[in-house]
Amino acid sequence: PAAPAAQASLAAGISVKDNTGVTIGQVTELKPDASGTQTATIKMGADSFNVAASSLVVLNGAAVINLTQAQLQAQVHKPGA
Repeated sequence: PAAPAAQASLAAGISVKDNTGVTIGQVTELKPDASGTQTATIKMGADSFNVAASSLVVLNGAAVINLTQAQLQAQVHKPGA
Protein backbone atom coordinates (compact mmCIF):
# COMPACT_ATOMS: atom_id res chain seq x y z
CA PRO A 1 0.00 0.00 0.00
CA ALA A 2 1.12 3.56 -0.65
CA ALA A 3 2.32 5.53 2.33
CA PRO A 4 0.15 8.47 3.33
CA ALA A 5 1.35 11.88 2.19
CA ALA A 6 3.87 13.17 4.69
CA GLN A 7 2.81 16.16 6.73
CA ALA A 8 5.11 19.06 5.91
CA SER A 9 7.55 19.47 8.73
CA LEU A 10 9.55 22.37 10.05
CA ALA A 11 12.79 22.74 8.11
CA ALA A 12 15.31 25.39 7.12
CA GLY A 13 14.04 27.30 4.10
CA ILE A 14 10.36 27.13 4.98
CA SER A 15 8.41 30.42 4.95
CA VAL A 16 7.12 31.81 8.25
CA LYS A 17 3.72 33.50 8.59
CA ASP A 18 2.35 35.47 11.51
CA ASN A 19 -1.04 34.72 13.06
CA THR A 20 -2.78 36.97 10.51
CA GLY A 21 -1.47 34.89 7.61
CA VAL A 22 1.14 37.41 6.42
CA THR A 23 4.49 35.94 5.37
CA ILE A 24 7.03 37.59 7.66
CA GLY A 25 10.22 35.69 6.97
CA GLN A 26 11.91 32.35 6.62
CA VAL A 27 13.40 29.67 8.87
CA THR A 28 17.15 29.80 8.29
CA GLU A 29 18.29 27.18 10.79
CA LEU A 30 17.00 24.49 13.15
CA LYS A 31 19.18 23.32 16.01
CA PRO A 32 19.00 22.40 19.67
CA ASP A 33 19.91 25.14 22.15
CA ALA A 34 22.09 24.65 25.25
CA SER A 35 19.20 22.97 27.10
CA GLY A 36 18.48 20.62 24.18
CA THR A 37 15.28 22.40 23.12
CA GLN A 38 14.87 22.46 19.33
CA THR A 39 15.19 26.10 18.27
CA ALA A 40 14.32 27.74 14.95
CA THR A 41 16.21 30.80 13.70
CA ILE A 42 13.87 33.06 11.73
CA LYS A 43 15.09 35.77 9.38
CA MET A 44 12.61 38.64 9.19
CA GLY A 45 13.88 41.39 6.91
CA ALA A 46 17.24 42.55 8.27
CA ASP A 47 16.61 40.88 11.64
CA SER A 48 17.04 37.31 12.82
CA PHE A 49 15.66 35.85 16.03
CA ASN A 50 15.29 32.46 17.67
CA VAL A 51 12.09 30.81 18.85
CA ALA A 52 11.37 27.39 20.27
CA ALA A 53 10.47 25.14 17.34
CA SER A 54 7.45 24.00 19.36
CA SER A 55 5.98 27.52 19.02
CA LEU A 56 5.73 27.06 15.24
CA VAL A 57 3.00 25.03 13.55
CA VAL A 58 3.38 23.95 9.92
CA LEU A 59 0.21 24.62 7.92
CA ASN A 60 -0.12 24.51 4.13
CA GLY A 61 3.64 24.45 3.63
CA ALA A 62 4.50 27.40 5.90
CA ALA A 63 5.44 27.69 9.55
CA VAL A 64 2.92 29.77 11.50
CA ILE A 65 3.81 31.59 14.73
CA ASN A 66 1.03 32.69 17.08
CA LEU A 67 2.11 36.35 17.15
CA THR A 68 1.62 39.28 14.79
CA GLN A 69 4.48 40.76 12.80
CA ALA A 70 4.27 43.91 14.99
CA GLN A 71 4.54 41.83 18.19
CA LEU A 72 7.58 40.01 16.78
CA GLN A 73 9.26 43.24 15.72
CA ALA A 74 8.66 44.70 19.19
CA GLN A 75 10.33 41.65 20.77
CA VAL A 76 13.27 41.73 18.36
CA HIS A 77 13.88 45.43 18.95
CA LYS A 78 13.29 45.65 22.70
CA PRO A 79 16.11 47.40 24.59
CA GLY A 80 18.82 45.09 25.85
CA ALA A 81 17.89 42.33 23.41
